[in-house]
Amino acid sequence: MPQIQSQHPDQLSDPISPEASSSSETLFLLSICRDEDDAAALRADLKRSGLGEYKIQRCVNLDDALQLMQVCGFDLAFIRLDDFQNHQAAIELVRQHDPELAIVALTSHRLLNSREFQMPSGVDGNCRLEDLSPTLVSNLVSNILGQKRDRIERQRLKQELSFALEVGEMGTWSLDIETGRITLSKQAYQAIEVEASTPLPFLDDLLEIAYPPDQDRLKRLFDLSIESQGDFDAKFRLSRNGEAGPSLHVSAIYRPGGPRTHPTLAGLIKREQASSEDIQSKIEAANEAIRKALALRDEAIATASKELESLAQNLKAQEQGAKQSAVPALPAEPLPAAAPPQIPPKTSETTKGDSSPPPEKEDGPPQSAKEKPLPASQDKPQSPPRKTGLPPLASVPSPETSAPGAEPVTEDQTLGIDKSHALQQVLRSINKQKGEPIEDAFPFDFSTETVSNYTEPSPQNDGFIGAAKRLIDITQNGHDLAVTLSVDNDGAIESERERDLLFEILKELLTNVVKHARATECIIALFRDEDDWVLQVEDDGVGLENNLVSISTPLNKIGLFRIRTKLALKGGQLDLTPTFPKGLIARARLPVYLINRGAERA
Repeated sequence: MPQIQSQHPDQLSDPISPEASSSSETLFLLSICRDEDDAAALRADLKRSGLGEYKIQRCVNLDDALQLMQVCGFDLAFIRLDDFQNHQAAIELVRQHDPELAIVALTSHRLLNSREFQMPSGVDGNCRLEDLSPTLVSNLVSNILGQKRDRIERQRLKQELSFALEVGEMGTWSLDIETGRITLSKQAYQAIEVEASTPLPFLDDLLEIAYPPDQDRLKRLFDLSIESQGDFDAKFRLSRNGEAGPSLHVSAIYRPGGPRTHPTLAGLIKREQASSEDIQSKIEAANEAIRKALALRDEAIATASKELESLAQNLKAQEQGAKQSAVPALPAEPLPAAAPPQIPPKTSETTKGDSSPPPEKEDGPPQSAKEKPLPASQDKPQSPPRKTGLPPLASVPSPETSAPGAEPVTEDQTLGIDKSHALQQVLRSINKQKGEPIEDAFPFDFSTETVSNYTEPSPQNDGFIGAAKRLIDITQNGHDLAVTLSVDNDGAIESERERDLLFEILKELLTNVVKHARATECIIALFRDEDDWVLQVEDDGVGLENNLVSISTPLNKIGLFRIRTKLALKGGQLDLTPTFPKGLIARARLPVYLINRGAERA
């Protein structure tokens, strides 16, 4: 290894006795330490330890160490955390330059016992400076390097296993370029979903089983490989009843022909498998589409409700205005008695259909002696009519003044619709719509809460415990269901990285109880079972449906399927267990992953 000098070089090469050395491999160690005494103590302990040959390079600051790591490879690094204010940032910088480097954190007793200190992530081992000894250093280095070698070996074996499984799923094929005949192995026939008893003798037969939009591209790639005498590599989709099927990856190398052989393309064919990330993305896209559809439906219902309420208010206002205009206000003092109406004598002109009213007679002496004298009360001069401030009423023909033979006009005939009846119909429609529950609607009405607490419960704003209590209160207010909550180690649940997922599972399970269980009592418990969170929801409802044999593929239980998928991706599971004589226990398990390890003691 080349010797690289830093600003503060302190490099030793200490041979160890052959008896203590278990291997001839030389270890390259890095020490990042500002304190001279601690650095000297580490060198002394390494020298007296049972390690084999090693070389140690000391750097005073982190910048020198990072520059040194760019040109040299190290097996293990000792980092004194007391020299840094941001311990996590220092470890991340080292990891960025060498992700495979084993790191041992050295801390003082004062730093380790401080309340603000938290061991940074990415550290393979740690040790107190006061506890350093040759034996401890030897065991610590040996164990960490052994774990590193085991991890690298596991990765290598995993890669070899994946390669072996991939090769086992591959099929072989070959194409005779001169004759166009194609030969497929048994695995290749399985990959293209064709029975081996019905072989595909020619290349055109293989192209016909491809999805029609992919056939032209696949044919061009074959022609290009044959013309250029180069290798072939393509992906295409199978055709299933005219629809796109699974994807296939086909590759081959070009083999030139000889005196007795034709040129050929020979290679492998393999079916592409969808990864868990692709499945998760498709599930999330489907869930997002469902949420958008539900939001649009709720928006349409809200808009229709507002329009109906506005129509009802307008009809009610019009009815009140019609009543006020039909009944004028009574005067404060009684009006004088009105004279009886004067009915004009019938003349030939009026009988002929002239419906126009006769001209009013001017005040004056009687024109005929046959007219009856006025009563005594009418002999006196009448006072002028009092001004009431109301507009003059429109003249409505009365039965007395209407034309002969005409039917009297009633009040119902003067209106186009029965406004009172129409208003009652609209109000009954609104009340019916409000009273009928929607099948797929969310069973919790957050608008029943006070204005100061109107938002939907959220672990981000209320914490897991607060959000769960609010959700339970909303459920009990809107439904005839008694719910109890029990949480063990509530300090740790607030530090759980997946607490949002746990709350989503709780909300979905409680929704199923409200909508489907027809239960009167529900018990919710959250507790730790070794390294798992267990969320248990028990009810006394109708129990598990007979047609719900497995929750892995229930088409009508998309909520449970979504929960099971998310738990599986996080290493958890969901179990549904019927209880006797009735009821159901839904139990979700999720591995514990605390952001703050100090919460373990909470």
